[in-house]
Parts: sequence; structure tokens; C-alpha cells
Amino acid sequence: MNASKKIIVVVESLNLGGSERQAIYLAKGLQSSNYEVSILALGISGNAANWIDSLGIPHKHMNLPLYTHAAHIIKSNKKELRKHFKIESPYALIPFTYWPNFYCNWVFARSRVKKCYWNQRDMGIRFGKFKGLSKIINKSSHLIGNSEACIKSLIDYYNIQEKPYSVIYNGLDSKFFSINYTVSKVGIKHAVMVANIQRNKDHETLIRSWQIIKNELGKECPVLHLAGEKRDTFDDLFNLVRKYELEDVVQFKGMVDNVAKLIEQMDFAVFSSNAEGNPNGLLECIAGGLPAIATNIPATREILGDKYHYLIAENKPDEFATKVISLIKECSEMEQISIANRSKILTNYSMKAMIDSYIKLVES
Repeated sequence: MNASKKIIVVVESLNLGGSERQAIYLAKGLQSSNYEVSILALGISGNAANWIDSLGIPHKHMNLPLYTHAAHIIKSNKKELRKHFKIESPYALIPFTYWPNFYCNWVFARSRVKKCYWNQRDMGIRFGKFKGLSKIINKSSHLIGNSEACIKSLIDYYNIQEKPYSVIYNGLDSKFFSINYTVSKVGIKHAVMVANIQRNKDHETLIRSWQIIKNELGKECPVLHLAGEKRDTFDDLFNLVRKYELEDVVQFKGMVDNVAKLIEQMDFAVFSSNAEGNPNGLLECIAGGLPAIATNIPATREILGDKYHYLIAENKPDEFATKVISLIKECSEMEQISIANRSKILTNYSMKAMIDSYIKLVES
């Protein structure tokens, strides 16, 4: 291993989401393996900055205007990034999410950077939004996806024929696996969904299902804890909760600093989303031992298995409610479900496996 290699891990902003958390885990792992590592946010700073500081990882944010394919913005951003990378002179760039992928793979070769990866972490939310994207993807040194479903969506959409690719699953902190889950003896009272409150999640279906659950179970209805930053869909969802008079059984927790501690207090997990790469929030709950009910999409099937009983068709609040009620009434099965789900992810989603896979790519 060449300890002199300098690597920049590139994120959209320093606001903490699942991808940013994985980027920080990776940066720390690379640093511990004697690489010279820093984290670069193309956009704004955010709530992850203090955590990164505590880990001793250098970081910077550039405040570039993102979220547009306007030609003059792209031209300006590319110029700023080329200048930055020529000064920093890294050996490799490892971007996370669309805008870092978009810019880093476009400019790295002309910035005298040896390697850059296209790191696909969703099912193609922005596919087809930019005509030249296929050429940018093909500039990359190697394709990465954090699930089989994820990388397949990229390859199929852009008909990529000969580009090498790797699936690198998310790495989970060992503290989640060490949580001692036990089925409550005083009733199933708390459910959690760990995901930022934003448009690519489907909290609406979940809230509508909770109206059905409350009507069915009355005072025995568990409280739904929605743990995640309140982003673009929060106002509509908050109004929906008020409309259905669910304030007593649906709580918006906002950004939670200690997710493991929250999981320890829960009885089961729910995850409602119609498009995911490799949902970190669901994985953390499963690693923490929580039985899970989730939308039936490729990413969740990859984690839980095609025949997992608690997968729900998309946009079906009535089916979601039925499964939640079934799980509560058959709570004797919950510990068995917990053990089985944990065993599925124990090997593939270890932190060491994730970091080692990236090191193998950098060194290849």
C-alpha cells in the first residue's frame, strides 16, 4: 500500500444523510490505513462538520451553486473545481451522490487526477436530465454501486457495455450489531423510520397507513417516530398528520445524533420508499435487531430476500397497515425475525468489507 497517496472524498454538502455518513466512515477508514484523506463538500457546510472535526479529518466546503444543469453554472463550477484539484493534487477522487459524480468525473482527467469513480447510490433519480451524462459516466475509472439493483439501473439505462464495475455495500458501525434486541413484554409501543424527510422517500404512504392502524388498534396503536432532517416534504406531511389527527401517534424527531440509542428504544422498524440504492436507515435498524416492514422494491429485496413476508407493494397504505397490525398481533415471531434479518446483513455490510473494497479499487 502506498501511504503517500492522497484521496479526496467528495460529497454534495456537509448536511448528514445516509450517503454522507458512508463517505465519512470511508474517509476515516482510509485515514486509518495511512492514506492522506480529506473531505470536500461542493456545496454548503452542515451538521456533519463537528463530527468530521472530532475524527480529525480535514474538510472544506466550496459553496458552489448546484441543483441545475444551466450551462453557465456548469462552466463556472468546472473551472473552480479544476483549479482546486490542481492545487490539491490528489491521486484519486471518490465522489458520493449525483452532483459530486457529475462534476468530479467530468473534470478529473484535465485536473491531473489519476482516478475518479462514478459512485451510484440511488436508482437513477436524475437519469435523463442531462444529455451528455453518458459521456461523463464513461470518463470514470470504474463504476461503483452500493447495491446490485443500483448498478444495474445505471448500466441498463445508459446501455453501458464494457465498463468495469463493483458492488460495494454500505458499511455499518459495529455499535448497531451490538444492540441487544428483546421483544417488549408490555406491548409493542414504538416504531421508527430512519430517513430524511424528503421527496425521494414515501413518508406519505406510511402516515396514511398509521391512520388505518390507529382506527383499528385505538389506544394500542404504536407511536411512529420519523427520524430524519425536515426537508422539502415536511410541511405537507406535518399537515397530513394534523388532518388525520395523528399528533399523538406520529412524531417528527428531526435529525437524530445518536441513531443507535434511538433504535434501542424501538420495537420494530418501518421503511417506506419507492426508489432506493442501499437504504442506510433500514440497514441500521436491521443491524440493531429491529424486525422490519418495508416497501417491496429491488433494494429492500436485496437486503431482506425476495420471499420476506413483510415487504409491501408501493403506495399501498392499506397493505402497510395490515402488515404492521399482523406483526404486532404475532409479536412472538419478532425475535426470530430479528435474528434472521441480522444474519443476512452481518457479512456483506461490515465496515471493514466496505473500506477494504474501496482500498482494493484505489490500489488496482
